[in-house]
Amino acid sequence: YTEALNALIKIKSNDPNSPLIIKTEKTIAGIYDKLGKFTEADKYYLSAIKKAKALPNQEIEYAYSLHRYGEFLTTHNKNGLPYLNEALKIMGRSFGKTNQEVAFVYSTQGKFYINNKKDYKTALTLFQQALISIDETFSSTNILNTPSVKNAYPSFVYFDILQYKTFTLMNLYRKEKYRTDLLKAAMNSGEQALIMLDKIRDTYGNEETKYSIRVRSQQLSLVLMQITSTLYSKEKNTKYIDDAFRFSEKSRSAVMLSYLREAEARK
Repeated sequence: YTEALNALIKIKSNDPNSPLIIKTEKTIAGIYDKLGKFTEADKYYLSAIKKAKALPNQEIEYAYSLHRYGEFLTTHNKNGLPYLNEALKIMGRSFGKTNQEVAFVYSTQGKFYINNKKDYKTALTLFQQALISIDETFSSTNILNTPSVKNAYPSFVYFDILQYKTFTLMNLYRKEKYRTDLLKAAMNSGEQALIMLDKIRDTYGNEETKYSIRVRSQQLSLVLMQITSTLYSKEKNTKYIDDAFRFSEKSRSAVMLSYLREAEARK
């Protein structure tokens, strides 16, 4: 990180008025964030926003910068919502309502309401809007409904929305324990997230992506097993025992498939 940081700061000093500096400063901010240096990261994110706003024909880069900064603040349990709202306004004008970047901002807004407010209902409304934005075939505003991803393009953004929707439905159930419909919706959303991971695995072959998929698949499968266990305890339907076994197998098979592909790649 230190070497990369020094190289980027050197690039930045060569041409401080180039539009490329906006992206460079966001990258510097991201590295400082990874190093745990909040103040330095904050400074570079704000500088990127200021430059993007001042330079001509950089409205989209300005929106991206606002989103990144809003996401950064949200991650640190600070109020990133004004920046996310402004980013969404600009992206909506530029891209329309159905667009992955717009969906990404809605998703980040949802995370804000989880991290900062523990407001699961508002978060779910935003995750639902994110699904509508990322999937042009889906239009339901009912948080209990989730699109099938069978024909969707592989996307980590899409997966992230589905995963967070799953977790948030489960958290809302913990507050409203009489609502098993929330658990059933969480199971459906989680299943679609796993299908999306399979699609990503079949498309992207680098080692870092494989590892990321393996970890995510295991984590999500464990959550889905918890959901099915709770549903069985509530309804005594043996179908949920079968579902729990299926998710357990899914977790193990994801690990095995990844290892087999890695072994094949080394030949």
